[in-house]
Amino acid sequence: MEFDREMENLARFEKTFVGIVENPGMTYNIQESFNLEGYFNIKATPLRANLCLFEELVDGELEYLVKEAQDWVGQWFKEIRRSKPSDVDNERVTWLWCYGIPCHLWCSKLFQFLTSPAGTFICMDEDTKNHNKLDVARVMVRTKYNLVLNETFNIGVNREAFSIKIVEDSQGPLRIVMAKNMAKEEVEKR
Repeated sequence: MEFDREMENLARFEKTFVGIVENPGMTYNIQESFNLEGYFNIKATPLRANLCLFEELVDGELEYLVKEAQDWVGQWFKEIRRSKPSDVDNERVTWLWCYGIPCHLWCSKLFQFLTSPAGTFICMDEDTKNHNKLDVARVMVRTKYNLVLNETFNIGVNREAFSIKIVEDSQGPLRIVMAKNMAKEEVEKR
């Protein structure tokens, strides 16, 4: 397939910068961090987990920030540079549901092992970490953007086989918001 982009639409991106974050997934918090530090003249837009697009609302603001606040910028970014049309993040961060895990195997080391074929383990949610629910584990991974994560496999532990199902949480924040709204409606009915 071939797509021709109109040149006048590209003008917006000629003055943009791209930042490569230190920790994948932090792109989603960058705008808030900039605002908290008083940098209101820079618009930060996530380009998935690793890259962040910056647009200056005032010319020269980002270059000034990079020079004058190197330590602060360095805690967030490996690099900030002029953007290129080829800047596309080939990774993403997602939550996985893990089913069929025996409670005696429930630990961070196992989740790292189970998710290694899908990507890089980042963390577990609080319920998983605190053993609040042992029917399903929820873990976050960094993975390639083109992978669809829905796998069942067997693992052997002390000569016993366990069937483990790993499914990507496709609802994510929507499911959480819906659950909160339903709980709020229940309280209002009372």
